[in-house]
Amino acid sequence: MFVSRFLFSLVLWLPMSLLATDFRIIRVSDSEMIVSTGNDVRRVALGKMTLRPACQRYRESLKTGFLDSLQGLPIKLEGDQWFVRAGQGWQPLEHLLVSAGYLRPNDSRLMNEFLASLLLKKGRMTCETALQAFNAAATANGVDPFILYAISLTEAQYQGGVWPWTINIEGKPRYFETREDAIEFAKNMIASNRTRMDVGPMQLHWAYHAHRFNSIDEAFDIDKNIRAGARYLAELKATSTNWGTAIARYHAGSNTERGIGYVQRVINNLKKISL
Repeated sequence: MFVSRFLFSLVLWLPMSLLATDFRIIRVSDSEMIVSTGNDVRRVALGKMTLRPACQRYRESLKTGFLDSLQGLPIKLEGDQWFVRAGQGWQPLEHLLVSAGYLRPNDSRLMNEFLASLLLKKGRMTCETALQAFNAAATANGVDPFILYAISLTEAQYQGGVWPWTINIEGKPRYFETREDAIEFAKNMIASNRTRMDVGPMQLHWAYHAHRFNSIDEAFDIDKNIRAGARYLAELKATSTNWGTAIARYHAGSNTERGIGYVQRVINNLKKISL
């Protein structure tokens, strides 16, 4: 169920006269859209978005949930890309679908949006869970993905999931709506020589861990942030007697009292993780 196949089927079924005209979405199903410019009504095939058996229980919400919210919105095709006018302006259709957790993208440029949808528990429609955002980093560093996920929940939990665009300053978290907003704020902080802030899903302290990234922009690349956090945790484990000590040091350094409380919070989140 890839975006490229989804969009390709759209183009195949479109009459050429539709390409130059803005239409409005009248109805959406999992296989087609009905679009209209008033007197002119067209059927646009979307291509069957086949869900694997584990996801069949979500098919009804696909039809009546997010896709229904597209009804009445203007839609247009520019080049080979669909745009829907939603919120503040025109947004790429595939971006909306990926961000809402309905599609896994082929385009690496949309991977942050896809991973964010998993961390915010929107990925059920693609049969994927938040845990999968941590698997690669865990495997590469010899760390349990459940532990990584539980640490991330402890560090950057908001609205029931991990908020990837979190910046914490002196114990006060700020949850930014977009990656771009978080990066802009962080750059302003750095420009004013204020580097004592925790960033991203693993909340790495920029003053101590900036060397793990090529730039502050990269620190808000979800996969790279999680990999950096996993690498740091593995380094701590190599000089600790057990995982509990490594987890405590991840957050509190040598502060034993803070570390004990932190480990308990991680354990509590570990118990809550549902797949």
